[in-house]
Amino acid sequence: MAYKNAETAFPALRDEILEARKVIIFNETWIADGFEATVTEPDGTVYRVPHFSDLFPSDWNLPVNEPTSMNMGAVTREDTGERWKRVALNHPSATEMSLSFAVAPNYENVFNVHVDSLETSETCNIGFKNEDTGESVGVFTYKSVGFSVGIEPNPSTTATVSARASTYTTPGYGIFSYSYW
Repeated sequence: MAYKNAETAFPALRDEILEARKVIIFNETWIADGFEATVTEPDGTVYRVPHFSDLFPSDWNLPVNEPTSMNMGAVTREDTGERWKRVALNHPSATEMSLSFAVAPNYENVFNVHVDSLETSETCNIGFKNEDTGESVGVFTYKSVGFSVGIEPNPSTTATVSARASTYTTPGYGIFSYSYW
C-alpha cells in the first residue's frame, strides 16, 4: 500500500497510502537530508546513519507535525544545554509526534542525546524535529540503555531542533541526558 502513487490516488486511498508510509518511516533509523548523525551503540560500535533519501522513494516526504510554540526564555547560543530529564515513554501516536523533552536552539555543532536508563521499557525510540517547520529531522528506533546519538546541524539552516522519545515495548519512563553546542 505505501508504495502506491499518492498523488494520483483517490483522496480516501491517499490517506491510507500516507498512513502506511508513516508506519514504515517511523520503524526505520534515518536522518533528514542535509543533517548528519553519528550513533554510538551500547557495545561501543560507532556509525553514521543513512539519510532519508537513501532509504525511501523520492516521492515520500519527511513526516511533519505542527511546529511547537517553544518558550526559549533566556537560552542563548552560548548555553551548552547540558542537562538530563526523566521522560514518560508511551507508544507513539499514529497522528502526531511525542512531546519534546529537550530543545537545542540554533545549535552550531552537535545535539547529543544519551539513553541513561529505562525504568520499564526494554527499548525506546528517539526522534528529532525542526521546531521552525515541524518536519521530522531524524528517527532512531528500538534503542537500549547506553545508546547515544549526535546530530550535526544542516549548514544551510539555523533551525531550533527538539528531541522526543517513545517506545514500542512496555510504556514506562526513561532518563535521558542531552547537550548541544
